[in-house]
Amino acid sequence: MTTATKITSLLAATGIAATSLAMATPAAAKPGPIRAAYNAWTGAIANANCQGTVVSSLYAKDGILLATFDDEVVGREDITDYFDGLTCNENLQVETDELSLGRDGDMGWAAGLYTFTFDGDDGETVEVPARFTFVFEKKRNGWMIVNHHSSVRPESE
Repeated sequence: MTTATKITSLLAATGIAATSLAMATPAAAKPGPIRAAYNAWTGAIANANCQGTVVSSLYAKDGILLATFDDEVVGREDITDYFDGLTCNENLQVETDELSLGRDGDMGWAAGLYTFTFDGDDGETVEVPARFTFVFEKKRNGWMIVNHHSSVRPESE
């Protein structure tokens, strides 16, 4: 079974959808390593300082990123380029507002809401609320991000 087929099956089986963040964790699998993998990503964002490889090293070689601030980015080299730019924002942080985790065998997911903050050109703090879904796969070198979708949250009225 290919990684893409596993992701499709996992998403279908768990009910992950852009409009739904309610997910159950299979009783037999605890999401501890998924939380650790997600926390590694948030920590890497805050500590990369214009070094995109700090973040992109958490992605599978053929990982896919549907980026918050750009179009689709495929492969670690392009993901590195994307994070080279994003992590140059002064005082970049990401705060998790809501988080749902799950795992089924060698696949796992994290979905929820987060807010990026950084210093704007005028010195004011910029806040960008976004929603996200990560799909992780257990590889020889640990849990890697194989698919990551992030988009700016629609404004509520």
